Amino acid sequence: MTLGTDSAPRPDSRPDIRETDREALSARARVGLWVVLVAIAAFTLADLKLVQHDLPSMLLVRVVQLALIGAASLALRVHMSERRRAASMVAFVSGLYVT
Repeated sequence: MTLGTDSAPRPDSRPDIRETDREALSARARVGLWVVLVAIAAFTLADLKLVQHDLPSMLLVRVVQLALIGAASLALRVHMSERRRAASMVAFVSGLYVT
């Protein structure tokens, strides 16, 4: 053991650390989109059994939610700045809350 020196290289000393962070965040966001998609599908199946009188408006809301998921998925595949990517994910979550 030597005093004053690092025993292992620091992980943030690599020049491509920002790129791997961006890829990891995109992968996590994609997993989150799949979770939301499965949850919406489960709620849709439950609503089909329970709500028969207001079916067209319920299906319209589900179509809008699926369109939001598709748009967010496409936004994750397009190369954009971190600020725009964060803004697109905030817009996606806000859109889900509105619907």
